[in-house]
Amino acid sequence: MKNHIEDALQQYGEKLVSYEDLYNGSSNMNWKVHTSNGDYVLKRMPMHHPEKFIEFQNWLSSKLAETKIPFKPNVFTKSGDTVLVHNSYLWQLRPYVNGRFHKLGDRNDTKSCINVLLKLHSMDVDKNNNDTIEDFVYWTNEGEKKLKRSTEIIRKFVDNHTLSRMTKHYAALIKRSSESGYQMMNLKNVINHGDFHSRNLIFNDDGLSAVIDWDNSKIGPRVSDFAKAFYLLSRCMHNSFAINVGMAERFLAQYHNVAKLTKEEIHLIPLILGVAYIPKPEHLLSFGNNVDKLLWYINWTFNGSEMAECQLRPIIQKLIF
Repeated sequence: MKNHIEDALQQYGEKLVSYEDLYNGSSNMNWKVHTSNGDYVLKRMPMHHPEKFIEFQNWLSSKLAETKIPFKPNVFTKSGDTVLVHNSYLWQLRPYVNGRFHKLGDRNDTKSCINVLLKLHSMDVDKNNNDTIEDFVYWTNEGEKKLKRSTEIIRKFVDNHTLSRMTKHYAALIKRSSESGYQMMNLKNVINHGDFHSRNLIFNDDGLSAVIDWDNSKIGPRVSDFAKAFYLLSRCMHNSFAINVGMAERFLAQYHNVAKLTKEEIHLIPLILGVAYIPKPEHLLSFGNNVDKLLWYINWTFNGSEMAECQLRPIIQKLIF
């Protein structure tokens, strides 16, 4: 692996001194790398539509640089892109940011995060060069076939009873998303961060200093990005989907008081989250031979999808009624 990291860094004009693994739950690989010019985070990602991804990431970097959002831009390659295509993977390099993660349950931390999310969602979108497919649309198009492909992968790692629970739950969500998909097409589109959770929100003594890991970003319905942030930042702890009800109520109210979510958007939140955590077959395959990580992901996504509606529906109904 060291040789691959060295080769990738050379494309940025950097020379490796040392590196260490940074664990995450996705199929991406992350390393903290120390070079002759300082400390960075190097990310390796599966290859999906590289031309469109690079185009959007370049546009996003320049767009965010114009704002007061605490964005730490990726390092440019020698060819002038924010993304490197190398050894059949996509790579990104960004400065390492010192600090601490967002503290779940901390009102001040969470208020700062909501304010940044509101700024992001208020930005004018003057260009839509991103063909990322919204989860609703993805599962609406041949959803049964895609779920079958996911099921064939999952069945190798879980017992029959668990597999049956998963497939029934996911099939019901796909049916509902097909029936509601047209609503998503007419909602307000904004820049979505896509992964707005505690480990991507870095604080220092002055407050929120950096929002990192923008590789899941896209142009999409604002309620989709809000729903994921709302769910992930209202949890009791990082590796659980148990919700802190008081925090969730405050989060929803604080965002809604400024953004004025429509009733249509509010009603869709639990379904958006349920569908967002259905594991896509191509994502399952991207884990390769990393069985431990794949098994964790299978269970994690099912828990996230299953728990979303039962926990959040009562909170949302309070806001509506």
